[in-house]
Amino acid sequence: MSNWIKKIAAQNAQIEAYLDKHKGRSIRVDIYHDDWCRHKRGKTCNCNPDITFTDCGPSTPESCKEAADMMDAIEKDERERRLSENNNRRNA
Repeated sequence: MSNWIKKIAAQNAQIEAYLDKHKGRSIRVDIYHDDWCRHKRGKTCNCNPDITFTDCGPSTPESCKEAADMMDAIEKDERERRLSENNNRRNA
C-alpha cells in the first residue's frame, strides 16, 4: 500500500471533520511527493508526502469538470516530463 494512502488513513478523523465542515464545496487535494520518491517513476510511494486540502468554493458541475481538466493537464505534464527525463538519460 502506498505511503500516501496510509497517511490519509491515519488522518481519517481529521479529514472527515474537514469535509463535514466544507460540505457542498469543492475540495482540492494536493499530494506532494519527495523528489526521490518511487511514485515519480510510476511505482508505489515510499516517501512521507505532504497532503493539503484546499476549499475551492461551491461545488457545481462546472467546478468539478474544471478541477478534473486541471488534474488531467497536470498528469499529462508529469508524464511528458518523465518521458523527457528518460530520453535525456538514454541519450547521455
